[in-house]
Amino acid sequence: MVELALNSSVSTTTRYTPFELNYGYIPQLAQCIDTVTKYAGIKQFAQQALWNLTAAHDAIIESRVMQTHHANSR
Repeated sequence: MVELALNSSVSTTTRYTPFELNYGYIPQLAQCIDTVTKYAGIKQFAQQALWNLTAAHDAIIESRVMQTHHANSR
């Protein structure tokens, strides 16, 4: 999931995601995870996968903000 988040993040240098540069499109896999199921284990796994992806995406954004701040302070 972290790799998916990284490869789906837009680079400030190229203004494209690695997926776009390699394959010509951005896959929308995260929206395909369905948490509606009668099996508790599958529902828990799907919810955790979505939370992990969200956390990784937030960490990437936070890192970019800090990097931008430090780059602009020079």
